[in-house]
Amino acid sequence: MLILSGFSALDIEQPTKEELEASMPAELITEIISALNTAYDDECTDKASYFYEDGVTADSFLMGACDPDKLLEKVARWIPDIQKAFVIALNAVYTPGMAPTDIKVDTTATYDLQKAAQQLDNNWYSYSDYGVYLENNQGFPFFQVFPDDDQLARIKENPEEFFLVNIAVKS
Repeated sequence: MLILSGFSALDIEQPTKEELEASMPAELITEIISALNTAYDDECTDKASYFYEDGVTADSFLMGACDPDKLLEKVARWIPDIQKAFVIALNAVYTPGMAPTDIKVDTTATYDLQKAAQQLDNNWYSYSDYGVYLENNQGFPFFQVFPDDDQLARIKENPEEFFLVNIAVKS
């Protein structure tokens, strides 16, 4: 799961750019993953699922403080990538002109379509490919699939306060 989050959402003191560029401290990685894991456990729909923390290293992160342009580029592609995944999943199940009775049922392709449709509807679940854990307008952080307009504005204004991390989900 590719997660977009920020230090304030996790109640973690934001390190300086210099601290992050020198070498991302192992303690910071542990603190971020622990906070995200707690949030995930509170909100996940499949209680047998969990973050596979062992595979998370400094290379799993993209810190806005270190590369704000790259972070903003990835955030700008977030929804188009979800839309593209939906079209790919739909095309795997249905082609124009196909008789409805020719659609295969209960397949990995229909499961992929279900997942893609949920994400397109901003319906986050345990095995989403994308997760945004940021505060809403009332200041309460929660998981969703893509950022809302207010969150996007905050990210564009202060990309150094945000980061991306890729974490595998297992069950």
